[in-house]
Amino acid sequence: MAFKTTKNRSHLRLVREIEAIGGSVAASGSREQMGYTYDALKTYMPEMVEVLIDSVRNAVFLDWEVNKQLKKVKAEIGELSSNPQGLLLEAIHSAAYSGALANPLIAPESVINRLDGTILEEFVADNYTAPRMVLAASGVEHEELVSIAEPLLSDLPKVPHLEEPKSVYIGGEYRCRSDSSKTHVALAFEVPGGWHKEKEAMALTVLQMLMGGGGSFSAGGPGKGMHSRLFFDVTLDQGPEFVSKAVELAVREMLAVATPGQVDQLQLDRAKDSTKSAVLMNLESRMVASEDIGRQILTYGERKRVEHFLKAVDELTIKDLTSLAEKAIEKATELGTAFFAALKQDPSFWLGRWVEPTRAAGSSKHILPEVLQALQDPELLTNKRSKLDEPNLAFKPQCLNIPNGRTKLDAFLDIGYGNRRKMINHATLSTTQSTTVDSLDACDDDYDGVIVNPQCLPTSANAFAAILRSSLSYWKLKGKKGIWLKILEEQAELVPIALKEGFRYHHADPGYVMLTHWIPEEPCMLPSTATHQIGVGGFVINDNREVLVVKEKKCPLRCSGIWKLPTGFINESEEIFCGAVREVKEETGIDTTFLEVLAFRHAHRVTFEKSDLFFICMLKPLTSEITIDEREIAAAKWMPLDEFLAQPYHQGDSMSKNVADICVSSYENKYRGFTALQMMSKLDDRLSYLYCGDLCKWKKGLPET
Repeated sequence: MAFKTTKNRSHLRLVREIEAIGGSVAASGSREQMGYTYDALKTYMPEMVEVLIDSVRNAVFLDWEVNKQLKKVKAEIGELSSNPQGLLLEAIHSAAYSGALANPLIAPESVINRLDGTILEEFVADNYTAPRMVLAASGVEHEELVSIAEPLLSDLPKVPHLEEPKSVYIGGEYRCRSDSSKTHVALAFEVPGGWHKEKEAMALTVLQMLMGGGGSFSAGGPGKGMHSRLFFDVTLDQGPEFVSKAVELAVREMLAVATPGQVDQLQLDRAKDSTKSAVLMNLESRMVASEDIGRQILTYGERKRVEHFLKAVDELTIKDLTSLAEKAIEKATELGTAFFAALKQDPSFWLGRWVEPTRAAGSSKHILPEVLQALQDPELLTNKRSKLDEPNLAFKPQCLNIPNGRTKLDAFLDIGYGNRRKMINHATLSTTQSTTVDSLDACDDDYDGVIVNPQCLPTSANAFAAILRSSLSYWKLKGKKGIWLKILEEQAELVPIALKEGFRYHHADPGYVMLTHWIPEEPCMLPSTATHQIGVGGFVINDNREVLVVKEKKCPLRCSGIWKLPTGFINESEEIFCGAVREVKEETGIDTTFLEVLAFRHAHRVTFEKSDLFFICMLKPLTSEITIDEREIAAAKWMPLDEFLAQPYHQGDSMSKNVADICVSSYENKYRGFTALQMMSKLDDRLSYLYCGDLCKWKKGLPET
């Protein structure tokens, strides 16, 4: 929505103004920042700054423009499957963190479907504030830029700087099955402080250059990649039996960097030169240079010249890199952050927490080498035992997911997996204490949905966020549709987490709030909230004394396999008789016309403790060819009336038997129900329907339906 219609310009006018001065505009977004850039000749700087600020501050988010861009976003998301590296980067943040850094950069479709102009306006109002905005430029004098921008920005509201909630690094796993012929694996290590600690940030950049990697040996010129540790020491492409071994070797390279003596000065100098070359080459672009100024001010509060960073790179020592790598590995092992255990010939990997409760404080012992050694133990796959099977050491696999953060990614590996699709069960690394958390405690409902047990929700918000994401993935894989999540009053802090994952408010009563989530892309079919729910059933009988009946795909077990009348719920603002006609049409394809309401049932404490009104309507068929709704109906047919009445279900249930008897009596003119009379009431000036017996038709002054 960048550079679209503003309060002062239409989108067309804005485009024409940019074209007139030969300008180029762009917008970019990352997990932590958004950037709007404008590139043109220096003589047009006043026009550039005014258009740029107008686009940022005064966007109006017209509905048709928003909807058009949402379609583009959905199309782009659909193409992401061809970019496994991008998907891995998203997934690894979602699995590693709890908090803001866990939020996806690429929004789920359930979130995109809820976006509109109002939500975008609220986002801009909350985030585009004076303390968070920087106007940066290259190729212009500072005083000149200030004189142009100050009148346009001086009225920005001065809001207090809010303390940002911190994201917690929890570690975890994210697994996604794909039909690709390759297995893509990402290993991540957190470096505390991220880019805010300048020395660690420089060391991390050099470490990435030292580790190397990439798509080929010659992507940037002759010889590039020849000194990459990941290329030189790890086999590039092997069969499926080599998957876990390749990951193991990649981790060994990380361990080697953390081991004194494994990196010499020549290797370090080469990595430093590559780092400086990459930095200087990027800054050759004016747009990158101006963006760099803005990002530095937002991150460090000041702009540091490139010479400062080059000097910082030159001052790095082998000890600095070794210390940085050791910190990452120590946290991954001692503090219980995410790491992996890979089973041979399996493209899925456990990520869990290594916990050693009796370890002495400050111990520098690495668990990871023992893990790698244990992975080669054949007993791991047979007896489910390992060399780590000790009373004070346990591996706890966890299905956790990730949030946002400053990138801590050290390596990507593309490993050939061939066309093999064999999956094996995961072995457990420890028999002393091993649990697998797959999904929230829940039971299936009768309609391919899930009802979560509120008594078993995690008490920790971080744990709830992680297992909720894992549960949604699991339920989607199982083909579930509607999710019902009841959150008790004392668990109120879990509500915002569920809303962020796409849940919506359904209803609230004293002591709890009910949230729902519809997984399929098709329109939501969950009933809306009310004190009562209203159902309808249609008794349709043709001139051959045949009753229209259906078999439902999903229904209570006691109703499974029976032939019954078409039934359903009426929609909001829908008349009872219209709902009956619509339900019959949707389920069977038969067009009908309403004759009368035969009877209704009133029951209490039914679904979610609500009352239920159910109306049986007599309908006359206008067509005879059946076309079923395959989402809900397994079969439909015209059943002879005698066969319909003889069903064991009617004989064994007094309610069903009475309904069937009433329907037949009406067909045989032995019983009259209620017809619908449309009329206007002076009490509220509303058109409505009065349901009454046939006697009303004969009273003077009342019209026929």
